[in-house]
Amino acid sequence: MKTTCIKTIVIILSALSVMACSEDDTLLPNNTATPCLTWQGHTINLTESNGWSITRFNNWVAISNDALRTQFHLSWSGTMEQGIKENPALKVSSNGSAPVSYDISSLLLDTSDGKTCKLSVTTSDGEVVTVVFSLL
Repeated sequence: MKTTCIKTIVIILSALSVMACSEDDTLLPNNTATPCLTWQGHTINLTESNGWSITRFNNWVAISNDALRTQFHLSWSGTMEQGIKENPALKVSSNGSAPVSYDISSLLLDTSDGKTCKLSVTTSDGEVVTVVFSLL
């Protein structure tokens, strides 16, 4: 069991890349994009009972899984208003170890539909992580 968890965490912490939250743009009943976290071809649906959860405040978002002891923490200066955010930071912690910080070159927050928030984070390596969640 421990080996399986370690392999899973290694996959989770692999390099980030651009992906849509779902290939068919699945919509929730209130006509919003499905809340999710996407990187390197892996999508975590945040509306399913799968151990993952999201916490959001005015200038940060955390995606967590207690069973895997893993958390993605994304923060920025300012508020959750649409636009390019200053001082973005992405930290990933796993198994109680010190968080790993990723160099972020840009963070774009899109709330143009008034129902969802889409965070597109570009690392200094040119890879992207996408987080989508409901504003309602």
